[in-house]
Amino acid sequence: MPSFYASDGTQIAYRSLGQGPTVLLLHGFGLDGRQWLPQVMPRLHKYRFILPDMRGHGGSASGPYQRHQGLTRLTQDIEELLKNLQVNECSLGAYSMGAFVGLNFLQNPGSVRIRSYLHIEAGPCFHPNENWDH
Repeated sequence: MPSFYASDGTQIAYRSLGQGPTVLLLHGFGLDGRQWLPQVMPRLHKYRFILPDMRGHGGSASGPYQRHQGLTRLTQDIEELLKNLQVNECSLGAYSMGAFVGLNFLQNPGSVRIRSYLHIEAGPCFHPNENWDH
């Protein structure tokens, strides 16, 4: 499986499958990029899918990990992966933990333009309180 080294030296594994417009899919906690294979296999003739194993999952190393920087570091890993693969534009789909990373990615736009976003099963707020309207 291909991989790259993040800026902190951690090896991050990913799958790049298919051809066509790029779709980045982020997996949930305790899973890895293989989560998406049943959904993407029938569509490989239409789209290029990038399925990373996020830090500490699947084929990716954990690396140095600061709890208070967890979401920021995971987002940075995704930004670095897309830069490494020279992806300038993609659609983004994200599930559970990956959805938190996806939302953070959208709030901190890098050099990648997100054409569309699919958010699956995760609340858009880490710590809802009585003032949160959603």
